Amino acid sequence: MEITPELFRKYHAGLCTPAEQAAIRQWLASSDLEAHDDSPSENEPIAGFEIWTRLDEQIAESTVPDQPETSWSNRLLSYLSAALVVLGLGTAFYFLTQKRAVNAVAHHKTSFQPTLITVRTRAGEIRKHHLPDGTTITLNASSQLSYPSLFDDTLRRVQLSGQAFFEVARDTLRPFEIHSSGYVTRVLGTAFDLKAYAGEPASLLVREGKVRFSKNAQSVLLTRGEAVLANGAVFEKTDLPDDVAGAWMEQKLVFNNEPLSAIAHDIARRYGVEVEIRDPELAAHLYKGKFQNPSLKALLDDLGYVMNFKYEINGNTVVILK
Repeated sequence: MEITPELFRKYHAGLCTPAEQAAIRQWLASSDLEAHDDSPSENEPIAGFEIWTRLDEQIAESTVPDQPETSWSNRLLSYLSAALVVLGLGTAFYFLTQKRAVNAVAHHKTSFQPTLITVRTRAGEIRKHHLPDGTTITLNASSQLSYPSLFDDTLRRVQLSGQAFFEVARDTLRPFEIHSSGYVTRVLGTAFDLKAYAGEPASLLVREGKVRFSKNAQSVLLTRGEAVLANGAVFEKTDLPDDVAGAWMEQKLVFNNEPLSAIAHDIARRYGVEVEIRDPELAAHLYKGKFQNPSLKALLDDLGYVMNFKYEINGNTVVILK
């Protein structure tokens, strides 16, 4: 029979059955406590305290051991629930940030516009410039080169107004194109001299490799030592010595059967002067010759002697007379 505080109260009040009385006496005997059937004594309070302590221990033994396990299980479930919540939030945050990152990259690719870089030279100035792809360009006097800060994946395109010597870095996946005064020069990797000043005939001289030169439907393919003179859509292909292309980079002036009107433009750009030719017939005369870094006066003296003209220098203007 289970001994409980209620049963012990009945026993103390004399309300227990004989069986209940026997169970209580047996419990007291096993607990090293004496039963007191007579009147209370001075030791009864101590005995009562011990009885209640024993009852509390018995109750604790039957009920308390399950509590830690239940409490620990509840805490474990709480921890797991919190972890799942954190994991879910972290996963959602990850995919949200990844989506935003992808969208940002896509927007950047579609909205990014490379900066246009422009390089200019003054009269009498020669300047060397390097492009991001490894190409080297040397600009002659009074020239301008424009190119994007970043070439695209399929084409390297630049714009030229004037004259420049190109040493193009080879890239078979990205051809190199030069647009100048309506002409298009296309290469993969080579070295050549391109002259295309606005309002003047254009020329292309190839030192190395192959170069395609075109305007609208007109096109010509040039190799080493070949040149083309272009006046509008009229192309004239010729052969030239190797030392002609880029000779101006070494302060040389090379004229190959050029009219005095074309030579006058070169003089103006090299020396920073204005040149006037008063006689139209004289302007059409052709000249062939080379000069190594001559002064303005020395050049005019030699040209005047060969082409039979006189000249005057008035400040910043050269006037050529017959």
